[in-house]
Amino acid sequence: MALEMHATIRLDTDLTDNLPDNEYRVSMTPYQDLVEPVLVYESGITGKLMVHRQMTGSTPDVKEHHRFRLIMTRAEKDLLKADAGKKLYFMPHYRDEADPLPYRDVVLFAAMGDPVMYDPMQDWWHADITLVDATGLAVDT
Repeated sequence: MALEMHATIRLDTDLTDNLPDNEYRVSMTPYQDLVEPVLVYESGITGKLMVHRQMTGSTPDVKEHHRFRLIMTRAEKDLLKADAGKKLYFMPHYRDEADPLPYRDVVLFAAMGDPVMYDPMQDWWHADITLVDATGLAVDT
């Protein structure tokens, strides 16, 4: 298999063949990749800007966060709600499932918006989620 675009992301605390077990359908319209430098800034007493950054050599460290709109069944919605607040394995929609290690990250499932139903039978739902980069941390079990 090769690196390719999938209509899903993988997100779970458990792995099968190095792949996170749960797979969720993703809508591409409100998808966002957010880049956040690790820094704090403030104005000193003289009004001069003071910047405190985490650096690796001369390069500022950055964290990459993701926002997705997921499309899910009722069972998937309940499963996803149970993972809120946990540190999880994550694979984005652009990945190679035959060689998953370079594409698998650890993220904090930081937020889930209110699930909204797609149909009156309440079979399909969508919700926005926020995943925060948790590189270097262990996954919750």
